[in-house]
Parts: sequence; structure tokens; C-alpha cells
Amino acid sequence: MPITEINTISADSLQGNPFNDPADREIVAIDVNSSDSSPILIGLAGFFGSNRSFQNRLYASMDFQSVLKEIEEKNKDTGFTVILPDTMTSMYGNQYLNSSAVGNYEDFITVDLVNFIKKKYGERNIGIFGRSSGWTVFDPSRNIEKRFDVLKEMAVFLQVGIHDEFNIDIGMKIMHEKLEKENIVHFYEEYDEGHFGTDYFYLKSIPLLAELLS
Repeated sequence: MPITEINTISADSLQGNPFNDPADREIVAIDVNSSDSSPILIGLAGFFGSNRSFQNRLYASMDFQSVLKEIEEKNKDTGFTVILPDTMTSMYGNQYLNSSAVGNYEDFITVDLVNFIKKKYGERNIGIFGRSSGWTVFDPSRNIEKRFDVLKEMAVFLQVGIHDEFNIDIGMKIMHEKLEKENIVHFYEEYDEGHFGTDYFYLKSIPLLAELLS
């Protein structure tokens, strides 16, 4: 079984945020076949979710914990540590931006959390995965062009259900087409699914991501 450890960090980036939300944040770490050199995978919850959302048990579909267990059993040579930060706000969600209205959650991830990872695990390759987080003004399908230079150096995975209730499949396809036009290597997959009950997508993308980072 994957091994779970819970830590708490005091995030300088969240001190004095507009909602006075806690600066002390829970960090859930889950080791899957990991070693001292295994990559770190940061998991960011979708809007209305946080780190504990990844630990919810589902009974009508495969949940994230079951995904990790199956990966552990079927990919013995692939090791990694999943880091799940508490990112909940008084707005009931997060877009991982530095916001004068909500707080510096981009810095929380890229500075506070990364520093915690380096202090606890040393220098490791770090990847990131997540789910949808709303608000069209920050839709990556509209501004992905600004990140082309960075994305050329990364492994990019896009997975989506073609019956998504929030039409995320449209945005994903736009991103896929833009990346393809720029000859940026990426993995794009469509599934006969909607928005929910799709944690099993990770059965393919997480091992591939971990392997590429190893």
C-alpha cells in the first residue's frame, strides 16, 4: 500500500492574506515505490477541492487512492512521491494565482511548497498534475501562447472527457491544436466520459510523468 505522511508548513506567502485564511497549511505526502531519487509529483485540486479531495473514497468509480494502489502494484519499477498541498480558501477554491483579492497562492506553490520539498527530500525532479479550476479569463486555451517557450522544455499531458458538463473538452482540444501547430511534443487523449469520476485517467498519465522525470 502507498505510504501516507502528513506535514504542516507555515507559508510566508500566505501571511496577511485578504481573507485571513490560515498560513499554516497541511501537506499530504504519499510514497509510491519511492526511493531517495524518485521524482516529486505535486497534485493540485480542482475548484471547490483541496488536498483531502484526493483522498475521498468513491464507490461508483475508481478513486485516486485506488489509482495509486494499482500503479504501485503494476508499475514496480516506477517510483514517485505525491505531494498534496492544502489550498482551500474562503472563496471555496483556488486558481493558484497571486491575487490581491485572495492571496499569493502561486508563490505558495512555487516558493513555500517547493522550498519544503527541497528541504525534506533534497534536489528532486518535480512534476505537477491537477484538475480544472474555473474562471475563463485565466483559461490556458486563451493564453497558452505566452507559455510556448516553457512548454517546449516540458512533458505535457492533456486528458479530457468528450462529454464534459463544463465544456472543458473544447478548451482542451484548442490547447492540443495550438501545441500541435507549434510542434510542441505533448500527449492528448479523449475519453468517452464527462467531468466527474475520471480519476482513472491518472493510471496512464502519472506513471508516464514519473518515468519521464526519473
